[in-house]
Amino acid sequence: MNSFLWPLLSKKETRVAELLLEGCNNTDISKVLGINIQTVKEHLRIMYSKAGLYDTSKIKRICLAVALYRDWEQKETENAGIK
Repeated sequence: MNSFLWPLLSKKETRVAELLLEGCNNTDISKVLGINIQTVKEHLRIMYSKAGLYDTSKIKRICLAVALYRDWEQKETENAGIK
């Protein structure tokens, strides 16, 4: 998974991803965004699908977080002019 993932995310999915990277669980994300926990789960399901992760185990959350962090880190490095 490369930096292709961030542009594929909606604004809400991007915010969910940011909260996920901060270590929030579904309940935390629900509270911060003021949305139903089922809506959080749906955003995550769509994000997993966009990332090509179809396994239902909890490991996909970790994989997605790592991939998003790497993409974010790469973007920050490029923005800072560091290669």
